[in-house]
This record gives sequence, C-alpha cells and structure tokens, in this order.
Amino acid sequence: MDLSKAIVSISEEFKAKSYEASNHLPKSVRSPAGRHVRPAIATAYRSVVDRLVPSTWEITTNGLTMRFRISNIDEYRQFKRFPEKDTSFPLPGDLLNQLRSDDVFWDIGANVGVYTCFAAAALPPGQVVSIEPNPNNAARITENLRLNGLTADVHQRALMEEPGELTLEITDHVDAGAYGRITEDPSSGITVQGTSGDRLVDAGVPAPTVIKIDVQGAEFEALRGMENLLSSPDCRLVYADIITADSGGYYKGKSNGDAEREWLEDRGFEVERLYEWEDGHFIRAQRPEEGSRDGERDALEPSVS
Repeated sequence: MDLSKAIVSISEEFKAKSYEASNHLPKSVRSPAGRHVRPAIATAYRSVVDRLVPSTWEITTNGLTMRFRISNIDEYRQFKRFPEKDTSFPLPGDLLNQLRSDDVFWDIGANVGVYTCFAAAALPPGQVVSIEPNPNNAARITENLRLNGLTADVHQRALMEEPGELTLEITDHVDAGAYGRITEDPSSGITVQGTSGDRLVDAGVPAPTVIKIDVQGAEFEALRGMENLLSSPDCRLVYADIITADSGGYYKGKSNGDAEREWLEDRGFEVERLYEWEDGHFIRAQRPEEGSRDGERDALEPSVS
C-alpha cells in the first residue's frame, strides 16, 4: 500500500472508531449538555491524521502541473479527486480543452483554487477571477497561486442573487479546504458578504466568457444573480454542479436539475450532463456559436509544466 492510500485508510479507520466510541458514551454525555465531547473527539482525530498528510500535492492535467499547499486531511482528500490520467472526473481536462486565449474565466465556489490555478496557468494575466466566501479558503487560493508563480483576481464573497450579509456554515474548523453552505441560522456559522455576478461586473470586474459554479446547493441562486452576464452572447460556457440528493444531510438545497437546465436553455445555452457523482451531477452549458467574437480564438497550448 502506498503512502497516499495508507493516509486515507488510517483517516477513515480513525474517524469511524472515533464516532463509534462517541456513540457508546453515556447518554448524559451524548445529550445536548455534553455535545462538546464530539468536537473533542474530532480534534483528537485531526491531531493524528493531519500530521500524516504531505505538505504539498501535485496535479497534472492536459500537460499542466500545479502544486498545492496541504495542511489537513480535508485538503488532501480534495486533491486525491484529481489523480493523473483519471477519466472518471473529466471536468478539469474538459475545461482546459475548452479555454481560448481571449477567455475570461470565473471560478465560483473556488474552495482552495484548483480550477483557479489551472486556468491562471492557461490564460494570460488578468483573465481569471476566483470567488470564494470562506476566508481561510480565500487565503489558501492566494497561497496556491503564489506557489505556482501565478496571479488571479480573488474575491472573498458569496455569489448569490441579491447582495447582503449572509451566514456561512463551514463543515469543519480547519485552516483551509472545508466546504461551506449558506444557512438561515446566524448562530451556526460566520458572517460573509454576498453579492451577485452582475454587480461584480458593474463594479469593474471583467465579465466572464467561461464560468464554473460549485456552491453546495446554491447554484440556481448564483445563476439568477448573473441574469445580464448569462444573457450576453459573450458568455459562451458554464459548468455547474447540480445537487440532486443529500445523502449526508448537508447541502443548502437540492434540485432535479430541470430548473437550472431550463433557465440556461432560455438564455441560449445547450445543456448536457458531463459527470455523475453520488449526490448530483456536473452540467456543461454551451452557447452555439454563430460567429467569432473579436479577439483570438486559438486553442491554448500548455504554458506551465
């Protein structure tokens, strides 16, 4: 067994045994008054497993190799989703194949910046916008960009339909890599600023031609906040993660995908499923081309290795 498989195996076993142990605690401890015990067990789990992960991880897709900082098991699990030559998760490679040298790419729900870094390596400076509400993740995006000698425009924001303060519930209190969802309960998370895609452009952010959206069940709200952007013929390609189930009881909302598909089709996109996963699927929405926009249309050649 190689090191990476060993780390994941130890992580799963330790976590399972931790929860098993917590479930056998006295009822008085497992009651609301004793609910501090589970976080203590989770902390013990992390103190062991986080020390085993490597400090950086490399991902190679379409001839580009990016390095990413790792400080905990959550980040490590994310990067293990992107093994080299793995066609079971085609989104990164498909995105790079579709990018053109004059594109502006928005990474909405960027987490720690995997897609941000690959796009920044493929496109000229000033053409990648990374949007992530979790402050720890936003800081890690900047760190990962710097690690690869790249730059992007990073915005610590939640992209929704309307602007305002929102509560972001984060899965785990870790340095970076945790997922977050918008919740109605202000006591269950941190306060973040929300805005819409249309408002970002009004404030001077370059308008996207290619978009990736992965915002834990709030994808339709993000889409509705980009009415003007997505009605423009210049926006030609959208990738979105559609949550259709909720096996872990976590996501903000779930959908059968019809509303998102119809909304995009009404704005001139052709929509297809690109990748299926346990609780949903990624779609690729592409606008049929009726002629070239002004600017270069050349396919991109890898520029970083």
